[in-house]
Amino acid sequence: MRLNKRGFSLIELLLVVAIIMVIIAIVTPMILRSMQRAYDASAVAYLRQLQRAQENYRVVNREYAQSFDQLESYLTSELALPSLPVSPFPRMVLAHAGPVPVKGGTPPGQGGPPPPSQTVNSMYIFELTRSAGDHWEATAEPVRDRTANRFYYTDESGVIRFATGSLADASSPPI
Repeated sequence: MRLNKRGFSLIELLLVVAIIMVIIAIVTPMILRSMQRAYDASAVAYLRQLQRAQENYRVVNREYAQSFDQLESYLTSELALPSLPVSPFPRMVLAHAGPVPVKGGTPPGQGGPPPPSQTVNSMYIFELTRSAGDHWEATAEPVRDRTANRFYYTDESGVIRFATGSLADASSPPI
């Protein structure tokens, strides 16, 4: 009498599971790297959009904007090409920072620069600061994993700079 065996043996199932786990282990880092590259590209695009908005604002008001609120309308104004659809300045969260220590000891509200304006977009915290009518700077700081990610900086010069693992500033290398 012959038994008809149907199904898979335990060893065959374990072998299939092991192969699937190896494939996942190989693919996961590649997916995470591509996601980080997408976040970085989005942050750089956001800073370029911020530069255009600041220049549009300066053309109209003869000074740079102090906050993201002031820049929203300058991305959809008549200064943009009318034949191309322009999306509004993308923003998830807007918060004004509390008192910021100022170099030289001048407290905010007593002759020092205004506190920076902040917004969060595409896994980066963007901070906009205007120290004088003709000078502004913006930084992009990653929301998570600050040791491996890139930090970005730009100002009225239009050059976007980066640093890995620490805050970028005017002396960081350009992209």
